[in-house]
Amino acid sequence: MKQLSLKEIQDKYASGGGSVSSAILRSLQRDPRAGARRLYKVLAKRYEEQKKERNRLDAMLHFERTKKGTESSGCHAALRTAALESRHPTHRRS
Repeated sequence: MKQLSLKEIQDKYASGGGSVSSAILRSLQRDPRAGARRLYKVLAKRYEEQKKERNRLDAMLHFERTKKGTESSGCHAALRTAALESRHPTHRRS
């Protein structure tokens, strides 16, 4: 990380809005340059936000998977039928 200029680090990680890894954060945290410390604070905040979002999505996926075999499967079938009927009026149920 030290071989990159702070501008290169910022362009690569901060400006792009891409995913921040814990390895990047560790390198920035250990870097003695003041700019690296400021960049660390920005990226650490984004890392925590991304982590919260990943956890939220994982929880939703878990919920959907555990509900799949229960009452939600009937709900999904009804929604699929309604969607099919709205697209293809000739496929109406009798």
